[in-house]
Amino acid sequence: GVVYWTFFQDCTFSGLQALTAKIGVLKSIHVPVILVVLAGALSTVITIVINTAVLVLTLAVWGKLSHLFPLVVIPLACLILLAMAVAMLVALAYVHFRDIGLVWHVALQAWFWLTPVVYTVRSPEFEEILYVNPAARCLYLIRWFLVYDYLPSLRFVLITVALCVGLFVLALRLFLRRQHLIPESL
Repeated sequence: GVVYWTFFQDCTFSGLQALTAKIGVLKSIHVPVILVVLAGALSTVITIVINTAVLVLTLAVWGKLSHLFPLVVIPLACLILLAMAVAMLVALAYVHFRDIGLVWHVALQAWFWLTPVVYTVRSPEFEEILYVNPAARCLYLIRWFLVYDYLPSLRFVLITVALCVGLFVLALRLFLRRQHLIPESL
């Protein structure tokens, strides 16, 4: 869980910091702002692919790798879409509120503890509440497919995919609608 949470955290911070890192480029050359944010966020995808390969190899060597491990591509893609969506939203908020970097750090700490990263939930009632959190859904699926050899219902998987894709599309549309204002606001 920590490997994937670290990716989520790094991806959102990279998206957030991408605008300030490329402020000179954005003000001097007409570049779609969305490309700057997505490039910053996508740079962390390389790390998660490498970390996942190492994790799969380690689990295979120890004999703990689930036979469902090829399905991990689905929640991994969902987690990437979710992280990029959040990166776009945080970057957009940063343009208007410069303290968002500090606020986002605190918000991520709270989100970390509201997501079963380092703990498992034994209560079905509490687990249902956690399923509202798309990051928790992605982490559950990753664990189930990599380690626990558990195939959840198709409904659970489809809802997770729909949530992550929906949030990505919503964030992308909002960002594209507002991106023309960003260079002047920086």
